[in-house]
Amino acid sequence: MPQTDRAQSENPSREQILQRIRAGLRTPVKVEEPAATTSDRMIFEPIQNPLERFQQECVANLMECALTADSAASAQQLAKVTSEGSQDNGLRRPAAQKLA
Repeated sequence: MPQTDRAQSENPSREQILQRIRAGLRTPVKVEEPAATTSDRMIFEPIQNPLERFQQECVANLMECALTADSAASAQQLAKVTSEGSQDNGLRRPAAQKLA
């Protein structure tokens, strides 16, 4: 017995599934026109104050936000945060768990 005949006799619902797929492929699909786009459509409201919004998002995501005046001050703040390592810099890190 060829393999396909054996597979169909072992799983008769397979042919029923394939028949439904074939019938679905023969059914024409209604193609709708895409929605008209206009320049006045607004998906998201404009953010009036991006810095304030960023600070709000930091608070909501439990992130630290350090404002600096220039790139040198940013580098200094970054060095401070990274050098503190395990010291408490305002961030709470969970203690490492030992595996038993």
